[in-house]
Amino acid sequence: MWTGILNGKMAFELPDVLNAEIYLNFLQNQLPNLLEDMPLSIFRDMWFQQDGCPAHYSRSVRQFLDEEYSGRWIEGGLALSRGQPAHRI
Repeated sequence: MWTGILNGKMAFELPDVLNAEIYLNFLQNQLPNLLEDMPLSIFRDMWFQQDGCPAHYSRSVRQFLDEEYSGRWIEGGLALSRGQPAHRI
């Protein structure tokens, strides 16, 4: 089971077998609903951080993240640099 925590609550579950199509569908259709009530002051400082799951590295997922979270997403294994906000989704 893959889960996500948002504002200290388990916000979503993804299936055990995660592929790029399922993950992209989540990013496009479920994540926006989860972030809908996020205060703008927090949302502006948020970064989207991924781990090393192969589904995270598909061309379609990376393209979507570049379009929707340009300059605000972090690939697995890369640390936040000094001065980057601590809020991560």
